[in-house]
Amino acid sequence: MRSALLALLLAFPAVVAQEPAPRADAAAIGVVNRPEDFASRQREVEPVVLALGKSTWTDARKLLGTRLADEFGEKAIEVLIRYREPHLIPVFARLTASSKWYVRRLAVFGLQRNLGASGLDRVAALLADENPLVREIAATTLAVVHFAAKKHKALFPKTREESAAQRELAKRRTADQKAIEAAHEKESNPYVKASMEGALETFARRPLLLIHTEPTVGEAGVRFVPRLVGAEVNPHAKLSGFAGSGGGRLQLTRGWGYPLLLYPREIMSIGSDPPLVALPEKQNSLHFGHDCGWFLEGSSIYAVADGVVRLVRSGGDWGGLIVVEHLAEKDRKVNSLNGHCGMWVFTKPGETVKKGQLLGQMGLSFSAENGGHGAHDHFGMFEGAFAAQHCYGRSAAGRSIEGWLIPADFLTPRVEGKRIQPESYR
Repeated sequence: MRSALLALLLAFPAVVAQEPAPRADAAAIGVVNRPEDFASRQREVEPVVLALGKSTWTDARKLLGTRLADEFGEKAIEVLIRYREPHLIPVFARLTASSKWYVRRLAVFGLQRNLGASGLDRVAALLADENPLVREIAATTLAVVHFAAKKHKALFPKTREESAAQRELAKRRTADQKAIEAAHEKESNPYVKASMEGALETFARRPLLLIHTEPTVGEAGVRFVPRLVGAEVNPHAKLSGFAGSGGGRLQLTRGWGYPLLLYPREIMSIGSDPPLVALPEKQNSLHFGHDCGWFLEGSSIYAVADGVVRLVRSGGDWGGLIVVEHLAEKDRKVNSLNGHCGMWVFTKPGETVKKGQLLGQMGLSFSAENGGHGAHDHFGMFEGAFAAQHCYGRSAAGRSIEGWLIPADFLTPRVEGKRIQPESYR
């Protein structure tokens, strides 16, 4: 099994020129993908997390935190990021120094989801990390935590250490903004550069949208987001109360790009459903889109072309849903749809966006944000003016597929120098 997974990792070409695409630890992804292995790791970790959460002694907390980081950090980071416990913030901060890019990136994601103010010095240092996915999430995390400190203070943890760090946030705001500016000047990766630009916009003037929060289970000390699987959520759940916007004027797009840094190369393709194909094992439903970027929770999602944001919504099995309408040609409108986004969105309905602009982030694996599957971006495209009734992920096989596009087929001839191999998405 492991050899097969490693073969998958080597099969896809790098998308970013002159920069090797990062490769995840296949064994680690296998653990999070297999419920029995995940549960086994959680049984090992949870007693230590509980002891840490209930400890009142500073030295004891330090010892337990060190044990969690050193003994379980690299082999159980996918378990740790599901906890919503402020006492884990120092653990995530410590893991940002891991030798594995995959662990560093998820440690930053853990700090972001826990709003770990005391770990921001470590996050700012990662703006210069060798790995583009780490630099990307470092920039967005700084933006999220500083914005939340101004607009959503009630969400912040109330431990003594975190309360002290929160009081210092306003003082370090300028330093963190300048750190992103300096990193932006040196950045050569266009995707990471766009994440840094989105972060700077947030520091300057753009409010983020908090479109949902994930409920946790368990008692204090072991609160965590439950690990859902696909069968536990309704694949036909529909969003209610669509909030389309008539604002913003469409301009003819000047070029096309991809929604993710690693599109279409996937860290793992387990569970991918082909676009516009009936799936008997899923009640013969049609899958209107391309699942990409597996197990890259927290990764940035970008506009594929100039356009106007027509929908930002959370609900059903989608987590966050962002739809952008584009003027592909003089008399041809096309919409791009990104599903399974996380709780923070860097745009709003009615906003005019440019190709490559930061829109949001991918949500957490095996949660309602991802329909009970591993983290991924459900990327779809459909012809015509924006229409709310198109914004579903699946439908009965008897429903017409008229107007829906296979995203990779549409983008391949339009994105210069980045050909997509058919086997990567069919």
